[in-house]
Amino acid sequence: MKDIYKKSILYVILQIIYPNIFYILLVPEIYTISIYVLYLLTNYIIAFADTLTRPLTKERNPSKIYDFLILLMFLLSPFLLIAAFYENKLLISSILPFWDNLIVSYIGFVIYLSAGIFVIVGRVQLGKFGSGELITEEDHKLNTE
Repeated sequence: MKDIYKKSILYVILQIIYPNIFYILLVPEIYTISIYVLYLLTNYIIAFADTLTRPLTKERNPSKIYDFLILLMFLLSPFLLIAAFYENKLLISSILPFWDNLIVSYIGFVIYLSAGIFVIVGRVQLGKFGSGELITEEDHKLNTE
């Protein structure tokens, strides 16, 4: 039960508060467009399900470059949505107006939702092996060749 509380607190801070600070500051109109709100809500639901099924790692990874890259990808993730918003607003709507309609947005949403479902199903199937650590079972040998 302690892990669930810890995961929930980390989820709220890292998945909701951190990105929304940048969304509110850089693209506040994102909350007024229904398809973007739908994407955000779906992202929160999928991320929460992933967080609950993902095991907490017991040990830190000894590789400093791995930790740095994971941290960098996490810190840059809100800016990918911000860049996609401005790309659609400035480039797609002026150069390719056909792609800037509601049907294309909802087709993209269905693809996004199916990818999220695959992530959750994969995470559930991985079970305790869903973290970044390598585990070898008893009587098994790790081949690195």
